[in-house]
Amino acid sequence: MKVLAASVVALVLAIPAQAKRWPEPPSWWKYSSYMTCVRVRESGNGRASTNLYGMLDGWREAGGYGSAWRATAAEQHYRAWLLWRRFGCHAPWGRYDGCC
Repeated sequence: MKVLAASVVALVLAIPAQAKRWPEPPSWWKYSSYMTCVRVRESGNGRASTNLYGMLDGWREAGGYGSAWRATAAEQHYRAWLLWRRFGCHAPWGRYDGCC
């Protein structure tokens, strides 16, 4: 039994971890002038910060764990889409970055 358990553990450790796939937000939203403006203002479109949308409290509001700084771009796009669908353009970013 111990040999079997050890074999299973070795097999599991040998399988490369796969990144979680996040639903892709619609292109019309992701590449809209509004969301492009948000990314530029909040993170320099990823050049100044890995937190693309500047999500702080909104990250948890959208169901994120940990911090947006460590999340993949795909997850950040998905979570930003959830916030936008829930609150529209003014609530999450519009008051602060002037994009809306």
